Amino acid sequence: MGKSNYLRAFCLATALGFTGSVVAPSLAHACGESLCVTAGKGAKWKAGGSMSAKQIKKERRKNRKRKTSNVSITIDGGRGSVFVDGYYKGTAPISEVELKPGKHDIQVRNGDEVLAEGVLTVPRKSTDIEITVSG
Repeated sequence: MGKSNYLRAFCLATALGFTGSVVAPSLAHACGESLCVTAGKGAKWKAGGSMSAKQIKKERRKNRKRKTSNVSITIDGGRGSVFVDGYYKGTAPISEVELKPGKHDIQVRNGDEVLAEGVLTVPRKSTDIEITVSG
């Protein structure tokens, strides 16, 4: 299956309500329910998931000495508040949010409305990650 056919099939599955883990190792581009992740090999997005404070602390401790990756978050046709691991990081579009490898709880909101929520897994090898939320 060619890259464009793989992407079409993947986006069709997403449109039909697939909300499992999103991984696209050969394309480095994956779209979920209301979000697309473009990254180097290994980035994963799990829509609708969240992490407990204990899980966030464990991930932070495990990866504290690793190099950071830069994450950019944009919203198609709008703006929104970006929260990473429960902390406000700024208003999208936002660039160069530095994240250590591992799992991170991401939430993008427009007021009280949650535009996208899930867990982003940042690969150990440093890479730039772009997230686009369809508002």
